[in-house]
Amino acid sequence: MATAPENYYVVIIAGGVGTRLWPKSRKKLPKQFFHLDGSKSLVRLSYERLEGFLPPQRVFITAPATYKDLIAQEVPQIPEDNYILEPQKKGTTAANAISAMIIKQLDPQAVIHFVVADDYLTDFPRYHQMSLSAFKAASQGGVVVFGVKPRYPNPGLGHVKISQKLSQEEGVEIYQAEGFVEKP
Repeated sequence: MATAPENYYVVIIAGGVGTRLWPKSRKKLPKQFFHLDGSKSLVRLSYERLEGFLPPQRVFITAPATYKDLIAQEVPQIPEDNYILEPQKKGTTAANAISAMIIKQLDPQAVIHFVVADDYLTDFPRYHQMSLSAFKAASQGGVVVFGVKPRYPNPGLGHVKISQKLSQEEGVEIYQAEGFVEKP
């Protein structure tokens, strides 16, 4: 099994407010915390794909302060000092910026991977390999975005416009991003 380098950190973004899967998802129990398949929450699954890849001390979670108890219940392995709790919602960009500032104070050489708590992935070894390839690219001074090739057009999602292929390593292709096209 692959393991992450010592200056690799992950921030799980768990800030959704329960509007996308209404009526199942609610403000007090948004989709990242309810058990979609009946056994584990999406935030729990997000953490589990990191187990064995990097230690819990290098996993952070950002969410509204009102979700503190849900975080402790679903991912007790993440140290409470690694909770980055928002007193009020300011959006993903602000949460990511604060998270990066906190982690960079702890480790100025940190390379940070932001993941959303409602991703659903099953091939953990492949995910770890992609993460290591992204780490190498980001370590050279860039920003790396994971992309998923769409199967159909969706007006609710934006996309990354790519240009030239920069490298390929162990089946992981890295492209130059031309820009982000916001959802219509």
